[in-house]
Amino acid sequence: MHREFQLAIRSFSLSLVTACTLYVPAVQGADRLPYATCVYELEQYAETSTTLENAYLSLIASASDEERFNIYRNYNRLMGTWQQVEFLQTLLDLAVEATSHSDNEEVRSTLGDHAQYVRWELDNAIDGFEDNSFDARQFTHLWVDESSRSLLSNVRITVNRLLVDYCAAAPCAVGP
Repeated sequence: MHREFQLAIRSFSLSLVTACTLYVPAVQGADRLPYATCVYELEQYAETSTTLENAYLSLIASASDEERFNIYRNYNRLMGTWQQVEFLQTLLDLAVEATSHSDNEEVRSTLGDHAQYVRWELDNAIDGFEDNSFDARQFTHLWVDESSRSLLSNVRITVNRLLVDYCAAAPCAVGP
C-alpha cells in the first residue's frame, strides 16, 4: 500500500508539473503585454510624426530667412526627441521578443533607464514648444508647433504608463 501511495503521488506530481508547464508561456507573455500596448501606441504616433516632419520641411522650404530659424529650431526639437522615442520603441520590441530570462532582464534594465531619459526629453521639448508659441509670427507655423507639442504630450502619457507598468512588475528606482 505504501508503494501504491508513492506511485499515486508521483503520478499526481507529474500531472501537476505538466499542467503548469502549459501555462508558463502565457504567464511570461502577460508581463510583456504592457510593452506590446506601448509599441502599438508609439507606432500610431509615428504616422503623426512623419506628417509633422513633412509639414516642417515644407514650411522651411517656403519660409523667409528671418522665419526659417524658428522653424528649424522646432523641427530639430521634434525630430531629436522623436529619435529617442524610436530607440525606446526598439527596446520595447526587444522586450516583447526576449525569450530567455537573462535577455529579458538586460533589456528591462536598459528600457527603464531609457524610458526615464525619454520622459525628460519629452518634457524639455514640450516646454520648448510652449515657450516658443508666443514667438510664432505666422499662424501657419503655429499649427505645426502646436500639433508637435500635442503629439509629444500624448507620447509622454504612453511613456509615463510604461514607467508605471515597469515599476509595478519589479521594484525599481525609476519613478513615474
